[in-house]
Amino acid sequence: MAERAIELQAPAKINLCLHVGPRRADGYHSICSLMEKVSLYDSIRVTPSREGIRVRGMDIPEEDNIVSRAVRALQQETGKAFSIDIEIGKEIPMAAGLAGGSSDAAAVMKAVDCMAGLGLTRERLSAIAAGLGADVPFFLAEGPQLAAGAGELLEAAGGLPRYHIALAVPDAELSTARVYQLFDEAGGVSTLDLRSRCGELKASLGKVRGLEGMASLLHNDLETVASLLVPEIGRIRDSLLELGAAGVLMGGSGPSVFGLFAAAGEAEAAAAALRRTGLRAWALAPVGSLSLKR
Repeated sequence: MAERAIELQAPAKINLCLHVGPRRADGYHSICSLMEKVSLYDSIRVTPSREGIRVRGMDIPEEDNIVSRAVRALQQETGKAFSIDIEIGKEIPMAAGLAGGSSDAAAVMKAVDCMAGLGLTRERLSAIAAGLGADVPFFLAEGPQLAAGAGELLEAAGGLPRYHIALAVPDAELSTARVYQLFDEAGGVSTLDLRSRCGELKASLGKVRGLEGMASLLHNDLETVASLLVPEIGRIRDSLLELGAAGVLMGGSGPSVFGLFAAAGEAEAAAAALRRTGLRAWALAPVGSLSLKR
């Protein structure tokens, strides 16, 4: 193992479009989604140790902690034992549909690969990551991605117009499992319908021009049922539209909500207005990938 610490910034994720299909035998749902990394970060510091694997900063039992599981998966894959301290500075709200835990796991996998000189390809890392959670491979990929399967089948979605984001999170947590359960109970979407909608999304991507084109892509199958559990989702949506957002959407399984703006100053003004109402809110921009420092 290298002697020096490695530091990373692990970005949050938004789904610009999320079509959800039926529940699969493995418990996941089939999806078709356009996903983007954004500039709200957890900070990760990985340091060599002599006391096994220790994780600080996540209030989750170690056996359930996706970061610890990521290191153990690397050990099993490579046959090597790692002794490291992992310190996580949480800025991405938990249980908000922003995939912070998955991003943290991907960042730690990348750090351990670098620190231990494993030389794993992104394809091999992604295969290991898929066993941890459907969103983890996305954070190992560059730029926006079209995701299929349970989210692990990725295709680069380059050429998106520039835009800025105001994102707000109400003081409520949503269980992803509960949101998907309600979606299924409401009727869900068939596999055939999902394939058709995924084809339409791919076709639409090639025609997107400017902010209005980006706004036309926004869709989330889970927003209606999540709003039944957290009505503030709808109130934030209305506020963002009143503040000038070209389009608004709930992020992932919620309850985060974001709006698209043409300029950074517009997004910053909207986020500041939302903070004045007591919400946690940020002005953000898309980012390409995990940021690694040594």
